Amino acid sequence: MEWGIQSDHIAIDGNEAWLVDRNENALYKADLSKDECDLVSMVPTPFSIDKDPLPFYRINSYCYKKESCIFLMPDRGESILIYDLDKKKISRIEINNPFSVRLSIHDFWEENGKLWAVSHGLGKILLIDIDKKTIAEYYDIFDNPNILPGHEAKKVGNCIFNVSRNSNMICEFNIASKEKKNYEIHGLTEGMYTICYDNTNFWLSGISGKIYLWDKEKKKITELNEYPKDLKIYKEEVGKIEEIGFPLEQEIPIFYKSFLLGKFVCFLPLNSNQALCNKLLCVNREDFHMISIALNEEENNTTGLYTLEYLKENRIAGILCERNNLISEFDVNLNIIKKKILKKKDQTALMQKNIALYGMNIEATNLALKEYRKAIQDYEEIELEKKYDFGKLIFDKMGKK
Repeated sequence: MEWGIQSDHIAIDGNEAWLVDRNENALYKADLSKDECDLVSMVPTPFSIDKDPLPFYRINSYCYKKESCIFLMPDRGESILIYDLDKKKISRIEINNPFSVRLSIHDFWEENGKLWAVSHGLGKILLIDIDKKTIAEYYDIFDNPNILPGHEAKKVGNCIFNVSRNSNMICEFNIASKEKKNYEIHGLTEGMYTICYDNTNFWLSGISGKIYLWDKEKKKITELNEYPKDLKIYKEEVGKIEEIGFPLEQEIPIFYKSFLLGKFVCFLPLNSNQALCNKLLCVNREDFHMISIALNEEENNTTGLYTLEYLKENRIAGILCERNNLISEFDVNLNIIKKKILKKKDQTALMQKNIALYGMNIEATNLALKEYRKAIQDYEEIELEKKYDFGKLIFDKMGKK
């Protein structure tokens, strides 16, 4: 049997990779030669079912491997978790978050033994001491707390660039000097959500979905306006889907990730039910011609996340479709060269999750695994409406211990 993993990010290390299943909050090690994943460890969650309807969802969903340690960066989680592969133990780095905002740490880079991470929720850049496993400093992205960061940051040389989702400001933070510059982009009438750099210009996407080219040196902003005719946005309400046009007049984010792929700058859609978009928007950097590429050939105008799992030297992009668990690999010509599912060898993590949801402490789940392994042999004979029923069935069979 095969179970596919849904992750937000895959940290590739040769033929191995590290990733967290965003639905189970479980750390996996992947063998990329076989597209198979082994469960390494369940990841602690700060939530319980009585306080959060999704206590395992996107807690620490981004990975960074440093020697024998896997740093698990929080999205909805409260702290940075570190899994030691040698000791097989998890430690944590606490984050100062007085208002308990969603941390949303998914942009980070290592430089001179330090890890620089952007918390889009806190509106701060964190300096993490990898050896001491502590946060050495916090730096505000924007001085004005009412100016909020966008969804994406990019590191260019020694500088981290952040856009603002509710203003026309861009922040440039120098990690060497710790100095900061704020740019007010005249001509922008909306906030920005993404930012990308091609060694010459910055590429921005607005909340409405509009694409802009920013020349920092010339202080020039250019809006691109020849959008593909087949790039359409839809809205779903009460089971009905209607086209709402592109770009949008209301401020509903369209794109939430951008990246270079050969001569193209690509923008990945958020695909929320308020702004359905199943197309990857790609801009040719040489002539600014824009095309859209279908991300899901099987279904159109449907919800379901698309996530950029990995980039290989800006030549191969792996994009996961939530609806079918398929990772499609796009090459520099925007062709899909491979489709695959990262398969779980067993459902141990799902079983542990369900035991926790139905009342057992996560620490007690190891005691249940023996019964689980025996019961899983009969799995194919069991007719279930949905996969979560399996965890409940095992839990019931164990007598709700």
